[in-house]
Amino acid sequence: MVTQTPIVQIPLHLDLDGVIRVGKSRLTLDLVLDEFKNGASPEAIAWAYPAVTLVEVYAAVTYYLQNQSEVEEYLRQGEEIAESNRRQWDHANPVGLREKLVARLTGA
Repeated sequence: MVTQTPIVQIPLHLDLDGVIRVGKSRLTLDLVLDEFKNGASPEAIAWAYPAVTLVEVYAAVTYYLQNQSEVEEYLRQGEEIAESNRRQWDHANPVGLREKLVARLTGA
């Protein structure tokens, strides 16, 4: 018989850039949730990303399901930052630079 309420540690941490990571890995919560929302099971996610355990993936998904509106806001803000960074990069770099870099990388 359990006499005390167990304390569950949520295996998420905020890195120096304000990005939520899962477990002690560099895997982002965003990536885990993208996989989950696209139909991947926690088992498939843990198998695809061996830096995290199955327990950590389940905990991350559980945290999301229990705090969906807050996590969705975090994801939305991350998308806004990414889009702003893309626009800044496009503005600062000449047209065709990306294509030139890709061609150089592929040897085309």
